Amino acid sequence: MRVNAVAPGLILGTRFHDRHTTQESAEETVRAIPLGRAGTPQDVARVITFLAAEYDGFVSGATIDINGGIYRM
Repeated sequence: MRVNAVAPGLILGTRFHDRHTTQESAEETVRAIPLGRAGTPQDVARVITFLAAEYDGFVSGATIDINGGIYRM
């Protein structure tokens, strides 16, 4: 059995952020993201698709951060 997790950062265009994140807060966060943009639902979907596919057959116990590199510093 394989168990993995995804940990999204600022993913704009979601119900959560549409309701709870102000424009000012999002802009401030984006300035700190090394890739220079917020994530999209498609960014998260691509990682989940990878984990659900057979390509990651030996990946287990991983948490994949989807945050534009904000934790790499």
